[in-house]
Amino acid sequence: MIDLKTEGAGEFLRLRIEAAQMDEGIRAEIRRTAREGRAALIAALSQAGTGRSYKASGERRTRIFSKARRLPAYTSSAPGRPPAKASGNLLASIRTKYPRADKGYGAKIFAHRGNAFYRHFLEFGAGPAKRGKRIGAGGRRAPRPVFTPLQRQFEGKLAEAVQRAVDKFARP
Repeated sequence: MIDLKTEGAGEFLRLRIEAAQMDEGIRAEIRRTAREGRAALIAALSQAGTGRSYKASGERRTRIFSKARRLPAYTSSAPGRPPAKASGNLLASIRTKYPRADKGYGAKIFAHRGNAFYRHFLEFGAGPAKRGKRIGAGGRRAPRPVFTPLQRQFEGKLAEAVQRAVDKFARP
C-alpha cells in the first residue's frame, strides 16, 4: 500500500483564493479609475470655448467631406486649453478598452480615429498645411491638449488605488 498525503494543501488553496481576490481588486480599481478618467475627459471636452468667437455662416461646403452644411456660431478654445466642442465628433468618439485578463492590467481611454481623425492635431498642434496654405495665424495650429494632462493626473491616482488593493491582502 502506498499512502500519499500532502501537508499545507489548505494553505495553498487559501493563497490561490486570495491571489484571485487581489487580482479582481486590482482590476476593479483600474476600472473605477478609468471610469473617473473618462468622465473627466468628457467634462473637459464639453466645456465652452474661451478663445476666438465665430459668427454663424450660411451653407457652405467643407473641404474634408464635401458636404454642404450650416456652420453655427462657435467659440474656439484658447491655445493650451482643452478643445472646445464644435461638432461633437471628438466627444462621441471616446472609447474605453481593457486588456484580457491574461494580457495584464490596464485601461486605455482614447478617441477612436474614425470621425475624430484630427485628434492628434488638437492634442499636439499642427504645422503649415501642404501647398503653401496656412492653418491659423502664423501657419501653425497651437496644441489644445486634453489627453496628456489627464494622463498625468490619473497615473498617480491609479498607482494609489492599486496600492490600496494590494495592501488589503499584504497584511501580516
